[in-house]
Amino acid sequence: MLLSTGEAVGHTLGEDGVLTLQSTASDPPSGEPPAGEPVDGEPAEGQPDEATPRLAVINPAVGEVITEGDVTLVESTFTETGGMSMEIAPPPGEPDAEPAEVAISADGTQQAITSPTGDSATATTSDTGVLIAMGEGPMEATLENLDPGDEQPLVAADGTTVVAAPAENGEMVFLDADGNPAVKEDGTDYTAADMAAMVVDFDGEE
Repeated sequence: MLLSTGEAVGHTLGEDGVLTLQSTASDPPSGEPPAGEPVDGEPAEGQPDEATPRLAVINPAVGEVITEGDVTLVESTFTETGGMSMEIAPPPGEPDAEPAEVAISADGTQQAITSPTGDSATATTSDTGVLIAMGEGPMEATLENLDPGDEQPLVAADGTTVVAAPAENGEMVFLDADGNPAVKEDGTDYTAADMAAMVVDFDGEE
């Protein structure tokens, strides 16, 4: 079977229920090579001579393993509580980096992610939205991605709900429910270091 992405996929299903999927990239279309690639058809520097097959083995009783050549990309196993634990290989070029880890609860409402650098985030899904608790590093990255005019609901470490609203001058302002600068019990302003979680509302209303 040939997918629209150009991958050829074959599969086998064993008597034990284990499903094996193998995909390989199809040949590129004929024509002029893209800019920066060798004209004589040789692979670009650092690229393999041939496409590396990707293999996925899915065991409904154990989990799934995805490999590409000799490299394990993803390894997932079912936990005793019915959830799933996953290890995701680091990006190419970083062979010594630790894998990212993902833990998913049995009902799928909680996902805990630990990055190779040790940063972590936990997403809890409810009927109304998702609460994503995260450490200081990921929180700083989240706030840096906001543009002037954006409004992002957050929960501070003390449980107070605020809204992050970057100003035109780049300063991050934290507002209360009335749109005024939010202040802590001691009268000081909230800062990025006080933030503990991001709120994603399914209906877009606060």
